[in-house]
Amino acid sequence: MFTLRAAVMWTVNDFPAYAMVSGWSTKGYMACPVCKEDVTSGWHAGKVCYLGHRRWLPWDHEWREKDKEFDGNTERRLRPREWSGDEILEQLNRLDFAPFRKTKNVFDTLVGTILDIEGKTKDTIKARLDLERMGIRRGLWMNRDSDKARRDLAFFSMKPNDKKEFLKFVSSVKFFDGYASNIARCVNVDGGKFTGLKSHDCHVFMQRLLPVGIRHLLPEDVVKSIMLLSRFFSQLTAKTLRRTDMFQLRHDIVQVLCKFEMIFPPAFFTSMMHVMVHLPEEALLAGPVNYRWMYPIERLLGELKKVYATGQSPKDQL
Repeated sequence: MFTLRAAVMWTVNDFPAYAMVSGWSTKGYMACPVCKEDVTSGWHAGKVCYLGHRRWLPWDHEWREKDKEFDGNTERRLRPREWSGDEILEQLNRLDFAPFRKTKNVFDTLVGTILDIEGKTKDTIKARLDLERMGIRRGLWMNRDSDKARRDLAFFSMKPNDKKEFLKFVSSVKFFDGYASNIARCVNVDGGKFTGLKSHDCHVFMQRLLPVGIRHLLPEDVVKSIMLLSRFFSQLTAKTLRRTDMFQLRHDIVQVLCKFEMIFPPAFFTSMMHVMVHLPEEALLAGPVNYRWMYPIERLLGELKKVYATGQSPKDQL
């Protein structure tokens, strides 16, 4: 006879499940499990949004002094402090217990907004009214020239003809077998949207198609910012990571998020947009992303679903 002891070393899960396995809520004003109580969050357009990415900039950076271009305030705060392992363990001891889909969440938010897809875009009427309440971005306020206020198309969203051109471009792209699925089948040119994109499709789309497709369809500052984001994900998900590259990515993603804050309304910055600022640190701690992301598991579940085609979840079949 002997006593067998087991320990959970790591889990592979999406962000909502993070709350269940860690004990830290991923909803509300303190949804970031890294920033914790020091996260910059606020109520915008009827939901909690996460801004304040200038805190990660150098103390003397010129963007810290700008106000109207961001949330109407200058930024004097330092970046959130890093919690030690002992502090986190102490918090866990007080509890009474009864990666990698981030690309898809970022893709849905970004593409839904630049294509102005109904139900997906973060540039809503509430978002425009929120800008008026904050007294910033006058060019994005509701148009009240007529008797009824209307939301004009924003400069960061494609015009109808440009949107159709972009969707036609995506539908014409073909990849080598095994590299990606047939993304063209997910394009609805007439409806002006995508349907049925899987998480890996969004991963490939974000890195390979988006930077090429938007080059001449959006303003230059918007295109450059999105290209920087695509390059960030491409370098972050490389098979081999160098510490120096991760330090550079840590700087780059702060620049990207700050540029986004000058382009998109506060409602754009969901918790999934904010946690990108912590991904380089996560890679420094855990190593290359491709050894711990969800795609192989999701692919296996897809194969199992073909075998057990009963309409139920393949996880339930097991």
